[in-house]
Amino acid sequence: MLRKIVVLCALLMHTVVYADTISEEQHRSVIVRKIGHEILLMTGDSTSRVLPVTVVDERYVLRFESEFAFEPELLSGTVKRVMEEVRLQHSYLVEVFMCEKQTMVYNFEGGGYQHDSLDLMPCATRAYPKTCYELAITFGESNKEKQELSVSGEHNLRKESGVSHWWWITIVVVVIALIFLFRKREETQEQQEHIINIGAYVFDKRNMHLTFRDETVELTSKEADLLFLLHSSANQTIERDTILRIVWGDDGDYVGRTLDVFISKLRKKLAADPAIKITNIRGVGYRLVVDVPGI
Repeated sequence: MLRKIVVLCALLMHTVVYADTISEEQHRSVIVRKIGHEILLMTGDSTSRVLPVTVVDERYVLRFESEFAFEPELLSGTVKRVMEEVRLQHSYLVEVFMCEKQTMVYNFEGGGYQHDSLDLMPCATRAYPKTCYELAITFGESNKEKQELSVSGEHNLRKESGVSHWWWITIVVVVIALIFLFRKREETQEQQEHIINIGAYVFDKRNMHLTFRDETVELTSKEADLLFLLHSSANQTIERDTILRIVWGDDGDYVGRTLDVFISKLRKKLAADPAIKITNIRGVGYRLVVDVPGI
């Protein structure tokens, strides 16, 4: 149970810390795959696959199943069109590499769909031959984000810290509450293990007493052990030798009639409930007979 609580809290903390990052990364990966699809269509290829996008040092690497040739102006125009369709407001850098040599052959920058003047596309008219290419796309900050950071960066930082602070307080409170409930449950279970209902009596094994309604009688340690043994095999006969061995052990601290004396004492202390009887099975042992509880 405690292990489950620890795992649950760990998952909760992981979700709080990384939820925004994972969501943004997945969103950008979808955009990059869409760019790959449009590039293949631009080259006349509608059957080849766009391979899974990988993220290396915050660069989204786009790979293709087949080789292709491209004109820089068409390639950059395709990327820009996709960025406008998804209304991306971040700046971005696109780098084109040859697969085998990992040599960059072309790169360009874009500034977001609202700022065409920020686009920087060198060597736009030079065509590149058919071979294996990879694209690495790096996303920067949007112009809106830059402005907000410059005007109210300190305020935003305090706000984010406050939100994070409250998240951690919530996690700590949840952990404390779960541990408290877990311990309370253990204590209740432990307490219930020592409380035994025998007919109309309540037998407290730990504190060695019997309660009948509002009256409580004390038991000696041997009486408590004997009653517990008889109850554990209620309505079944237990041989004398077995009782002596379990209750008195090898101490030899008993005589021939010691067991009979203790049985007599228990009968008197259980006499208020006629549904309970300790019967003597002649020549064998004793049996605790418990009928339907109640008087």
